[in-house]
This record gives sequence, C-alpha cells and structure tokens, in this order.
Amino acid sequence: MDEHIRDQITNSRREYPDRSLVVYDLTTGVDFSKPRNTAEALADVFFHMDASKWFREEGDKLVFKAGNRVEIRIADEHNRKIEKTVEDFRKDLRNDEVKKEYVNEIEAAATYNAGLGFMIIGGVMNAMLMEAMVRRDQKNQYVGQLLQDTLSNVKIENVA
Repeated sequence: MDEHIRDQITNSRREYPDRSLVVYDLTTGVDFSKPRNTAEALADVFFHMDASKWFREEGDKLVFKAGNRVEIRIADEHNRKIEKTVEDFRKDLRNDEVKKEYVNEIEAAATYNAGLGFMIIGGVMNAMLMEAMVRRDQKNQYVGQLLQDTLSNVKIENVA
C-alpha cells in the first residue's frame, strides 16, 4: 500500500460537525498517476475510518448499521483512469482462492458506478476478509447484502 497516497486520501477526508456526513474530496491533492493504487488506498482508508464502524457482531452474524453517509468527489478524468484498471482488479479477485467466490457480489453491489464503486467495494471486501470479519461458513447472499448496504451509504460524485 502506498502510504503517501493513503495519507493524501486521509487528508482529503472531512467529517461534518454533526457526524452525519463524511466527504472525501479527491478532486485535488491526490495522486492518480497509478489509479489502481489510489483506488486501493481509498478503499483501505474508507474501510478503516468509516465502513468498519458500520458493522456490529450479533451472535454469529455481522449486522449493518451505518451512522453516517459518505460522499466521494472525484474528477471525471481520474474516474476514467480508475475504470481502466477495474478489469485487472477483477481478474486478481477471480484468481484468489478465498475472494473469487465473492466477485459476483462485489459486481452486484457496485453496479451504479462500475469503476470506483467496484474498486471501493472490492477493497472493503478485501479488508473484511483480512480482518476476519466474514466467516467462511456465511452464505454469499449474506455477504452480498453487507456489500450492498455499505455502498448504499456512499455517494460517488464525478466532478467535471
């Protein structure tokens, strides 16, 4: 993970005083020269600073309860760069023994923004797996619902 890009994204994050909204303004000050690295760093920051707080364990399940909404502002040209890397990211997921079973759920959750949405939700899924938040015995449908719930609280705004 590129720590410099991660720091830039963290610095772009603004939380409203009432904590109802978090805005990531990626229109300036964030390096998009390696768009996949930037998308993966965004997914990591988003997961650790926001999405991870939206899940609670209740018995043997994870329950989704968002406390705020997230808005990601990105320049059109940067979003186009990210969209070009999605197919490589998808191939990597399909080649991973654990993650490949979740590719369809990631795609379904990210339909409204194929580029950045796919990368974010893929990164969230990766973080969930790496943090052992998703148990192997849980059904794909349940995981898919968690991913859809996560993205339902994220608005991706392309800025011209």
